[in-house]
Amino acid sequence: MSHMRHKSGAASPVAECNFEPIFPKMNPAPGCSLRDHRSASAFTFLELLAILIVLLVLAGLLLPGHGGKERAKAAVCINNLKQIALANMMWATDHARGFPADVTVEEGGYREAVLAGSAMAAFAAITNDGIVKTPRIFICPVDTQRQDAYFNNNEVFQAGMVSYFINADARTNGFSQILAGDRNLALRGKPATGVVVFSTAANASWNPIFHRNLKGSAGPMAFVDGHVEVLRDQYLARKLQDCGATTNRFVFP
Repeated sequence: MSHMRHKSGAASPVAECNFEPIFPKMNPAPGCSLRDHRSASAFTFLELLAILIVLLVLAGLLLPGHGGKERAKAAVCINNLKQIALANMMWATDHARGFPADVTVEEGGYREAVLAGSAMAAFAAITNDGIVKTPRIFICPVDTQRQDAYFNNNEVFQAGMVSYFINADARTNGFSQILAGDRNLALRGKPATGVVVFSTAANASWNPIFHRNLKGSAGPMAFVDGHVEVLRDQYLARKLQDCGATTNRFVFP
């Protein structure tokens, strides 16, 4: 095949080619520049950052810290006392209309044992009858001493595993009477142990070994009608006066 050459003998110049781009050029919308796009992206990032900060603040407020855990334990303690009051009322409907601490052994109760200083006898009564399925409700979660004893004995209910006192003089018709409460009660500044008589004029106070998160000395008490109140020192005397009974023999574990 012969080669074609220019008359001057030089090779013919390569023709100039114009290529159309495969993708059309993107022009910003009217009134919107590339700088506007960058500003919008930056604003979106700041919004996201602000949302993350708000979420972190909310998480810090809502997640249970030390104070939250203590409040949760206090709530469990209050619920325990409500269940104890209800269980005593259920027991009373089947046993001479009296509480375990008020019904004699002859009538199927535990009064003699309770007045001898065994608060556990009153709680064992509602456990033995199957009303309470687990004796764990007799232990305040703040009462680490009782908690440890319970778990170290394979969760078997024994003496020394009760966090609450029982009122041996509570009657089923005395709805304003105190039925049970935290064992950290003190009389004339001394921790109460065994059988302690609290008169309407008793100098009662709380020993602040439990529930320190309750803004001062305070503790929960269950009443015969089933409700529970968290009482501070200044209200203890008033509640004792409102009981209607001249004396209340509180039996402490």
